[in-house]
Amino acid sequence: MGEFDVIEPPARSATFNGRQITVAPLKVGQLPAFARAIKPISGAVEAIATGRAALTVEAMLDIIADHGEAIIDAVALASGVSVAELSESTPDQLIELAAVCLEVNADFFARRLTPAIRAAGQAVRAPAAGAGPTP
Repeated sequence: MGEFDVIEPPARSATFNGRQITVAPLKVGQLPAFARAIKPISGAVEAIATGRAALTVEAMLDIIADHGEAIIDAVALASGVSVAELSESTPDQLIELAAVCLEVNADFFARRLTPAIRAAGQAVRAPAAGAGPTP
C-alpha cells in the first residue's frame, strides 16, 4: 500500500464473466443507495467478520433468502455490473465480486467514514469556547 492510499484507497481489478472490471471506492452519490442495500445485512456481516457468529450454510441461506436482492443491488452499485448481469451469474461469481467490493470499500468505512462521523458528532455536542448561559 502506498503512502497516499489512505487518502484515496486504490481501485482493484476483478474478473467477472470473463472480463476485467475495475472496482473503485464508492462515491458520495452512491452511498445512500448502497447503505439502504446493505443495512438489513450489516449486523450479520459484522458478526461473522468479527467472529461473534459462524459463517455456516444456514446463516448464508438465511441472509440470501431474506436479503438476496439487496446483496445484488449493493454489488451492482459498488462494481458497476448491472443487476441483470449479476442475476444471471453463478453464486460463486457473485460472492467473489462482492468480496472485492467489500475489500475496496472496507478501509473507507472503517478508517475514514466512521471516525469522521464520530468527530462531527463530538464537534456538534461540544460547547463552543465561552458559550454558555449569560447572566
